[in-house]
Amino acid sequence: FATYADGNYVAATIQRIRDFAIVTMGFIMLIPQIMVWFLLGALAAQLGLLRRPNRCRPFWKKVLRFSLWTGVPVNTVYAWQQWQASMHPWTSAGSVITTIAGDLAPIFSLAIIASFALYGGSGLGRTVIHVVAPAGRIALTLYVGQSIAMALLLSGFGFGLGATFGPAELFALAVAIYLAQIA
Repeated sequence: FATYADGNYVAATIQRIRDFAIVTMGFIMLIPQIMVWFLLGALAAQLGLLRRPNRCRPFWKKVLRFSLWTGVPVNTVYAWQQWQASMHPWTSAGSVITTIAGDLAPIFSLAIIASFALYGGSGLGRTVIHVVAPAGRIALTLYVGQSIAMALLLSGFGFGLGATFGPAELFALAVAIYLAQIA
């Protein structure tokens, strides 16, 4: 972390390459899980669950109920464990609870999908879709823009705010950048 917050551009780039190698190895281990989610999405598309959600309202209500009751506690535990690991990496990293919660964390995404399937046609649902749909069409542009903005604001070769911001400030900054991009 210190390299990103205080280091120069070359030091941050070298650290980023190291981190990229570690993340890539972790991603390779996730490929089977990702494939299952892709196949479930393809099955939902084949069954017409997303094209005609009103015909499948009982199904989407069950999905929403299950994913909220499962996803909220699991994601809460996972977020807490990740926060603990970031504060005390020697005590929390690699715990069994973190691993299990991390594997189950995508269940909450089903709650978001089910919510849009159930309420996307309502007035508020259409408004939310209208606001966020353009961002979905330029996701790569937004990602690159966020990366550049955060690098300039947080890194040692930029304004160096990463060394002074806590988790709440970082979250607020991320939300502010996203809202600015949507606007």
